[in-house]
Amino acid sequence: MCGRFAVSAKSITPAVSERFNIDFTTTDNMDLRPTDIISTVIKSGAGYQQLNASWGIKPSWSKTLLINAQSETVSSKRTFK
Repeated sequence: MCGRFAVSAKSITPAVSERFNIDFTTTDNMDLRPTDIISTVIKSGAGYQQLNASWGIKPSWSKTLLINAQSETVSSKRTFK
C-alpha cells in the first residue's frame, strides 16, 4: 500500500455510484495522506452506503497509526483479528 494517493471526483464518482447503486459524492484531492478523511463504501444490510472515514488503523495497544498491511500476512497478524 502507498503512503499517499490522489482522487479525482470527476472520474471516480460516476463509477462508484454505478457499481454500488448509491448516490456517492467526493471531492478532488491530489494528495490524500494517512489520517485524512476519505470517502469509502461499506456494506450496509442488503446494500451499500457511503462512509467518510479517517484513513488508517489505530489499535488501542499501538502508539502509532498503521497504514500498511500485507495481504500475505493479514490473516495471521493480531492487529487485524
